[in-house]
Amino acid sequence: TGVGLVAREDELGEVGGDLVHANRDATRFIRRLDSGMLMFEDMMWPDATIQNVGGFGRLGWANDRVRLSGTGRVDLVAAEAPTASRFFLDNVGTDLTSYETNLSGALTAAVDVGARWTVALGIGSVVRTADATERYSDRVPASKAQMPAGFVGNPDLDPERSTQADLWIDGSFSDVAVHLGGFARKIDDYITIAPTSLPKRLPLSPDVVFQYVNGEATFYGADVATTVGLGDLLTADVRGSYLFGQDDALDEPALGVSPLRGSVGLRYEETAGRFCLE
Repeated sequence: TGVGLVAREDELGEVGGDLVHANRDATRFIRRLDSGMLMFEDMMWPDATIQNVGGFGRLGWANDRVRLSGTGRVDLVAAEAPTASRFFLDNVGTDLTSYETNLSGALTAAVDVGARWTVALGIGSVVRTADATERYSDRVPASKAQMPAGFVGNPDLDPERSTQADLWIDGSFSDVAVHLGGFARKIDDYITIAPTSLPKRLPLSPDVVFQYVNGEATFYGADVATTVGLGDLLTADVRGSYLFGQDDALDEPALGVSPLRGSVGLRYEETAGRFCLE
């Protein structure tokens, strides 16, 4: 929920809050195909609950050329599980409860440079808490990226803190719009995976079992887009983006980074806006 408060025409204030209560409880059964005999029964999620109570505030100010905005947020997180698999309790730990107080914030500024160009800068620091799989799983597939291995949770994980700076430029002309943006991001306590000496769960699984651990990571990215109006009904656009990610703790590429991407589009929109074809 949120409440918007307008103090003056050039100022905007907003406050709000939210509550997220997520419960994960799942059991995996593996049976023989021919006889139906039960071979394995695994506690994948041990009735784990992660509750997040959040509050936020935002202030904005603008005049004819400059727009400023600042946002702050606080999150109170409680994570707990009444139990875990016997393997998890014996090899990982028995303390399955943790509490966090996480602060996030961001500032943005946009300046109109002449009648056609806008330059904007943003900087912020945001926290992500570990999910139930990263905290409590017993040799199940990864949540960062699918790999043919088993992954064990870690209830002692610290939340990730992502600090990012953005710079982007937008241009608008009679029939052409252009956008160029880039960012740099540093993630402290980055949740990654590391190999262990723990035994695998299934006979056909790879021998190495991984566990979620905290580390460090660095990301850089850029995107570009151009939109051209081809008359009153047709619009063409060309877009591209690039993302680089490095797991600094393990000195290897970060998991789940998308490759270089590009697209070309053509859009036809009927004059009254009732339908379009893209």
